[in-house]
Amino acid sequence: PQPPTSGGRSVDELLKRTPKAEGFAQTAVPYRREEPKPKEEQPIELKPIVSDEKTEEAKQPFFQNYKIIGQVFRTYWIVEQGDCLYLIDQHAAHERILYDKLVASHNDIPAQQMLIPLYIDVTAQDVNLIEEHREEFLRLGVDIEAAGESMLRVSSLPSDIKADDAEDFQMLSELRTINPSDLRQNILHMTACKAAIKAGEVLNMRQMRQLIIDLCNTEHPFTCPHGRPCMVEINSAELYKMFKRT
Repeated sequence: PQPPTSGGRSVDELLKRTPKAEGFAQTAVPYRREEPKPKEEQPIELKPIVSDEKTEEAKQPFFQNYKIIGQVFRTYWIVEQGDCLYLIDQHAAHERILYDKLVASHNDIPAQQMLIPLYIDVTAQDVNLIEEHREEFLRLGVDIEAAGESMLRVSSLPSDIKADDAEDFQMLSELRTINPSDLRQNILHMTACKAAIKAGEVLNMRQMRQLIIDLCNTEHPFTCPHGRPCMVEINSAELYKMFKRT
């Protein structure tokens, strides 16, 4: 029997007109596999501890079962507690301790006589203003008086202040609106800041331990009197993430 036809053409003829596979290959668009883009990792941020609110349980010190790892850069202490590490700024911590002690004291601040008085150039108006509050300055350990129409002489400073820091008390001349409360706060801030341990001072374990105990006994252990953080915290999960262990 003859093969079936379509429109007068045999099946064999129709098959001959079928495009070859190679033709498809020449026009086909090659498949490209797209690699997934790597996820952008958010940098780990060390969090300052800023809340000074005490928990219900506590009135307990913040640091209890802790371990002091040591001092780094002669400025910060590394402390381990639970699953967290804490970096403590030694200057900010000591400043908070001293400030709270000064605030709590209702007695006059002890003064130290300066070997060489400090002279400050001011306006005549400033001289009159300082003279009006001289008694309050004396109670705060600062003996400051007029030394001419536009000059002040500082003969004593709070006893904790080092002689090298005396020059910084030139900012007393910037107190344009003085009232006893503001004056006291300014002097206490200044005294605590200048008397506190500085960055770069080497401390031993015993000193760090005592300062941590003293810091925990303050009302606001997480910030210095100027509002800077005394410590930052990083927990173990964040540390693992830094090393891509998660």
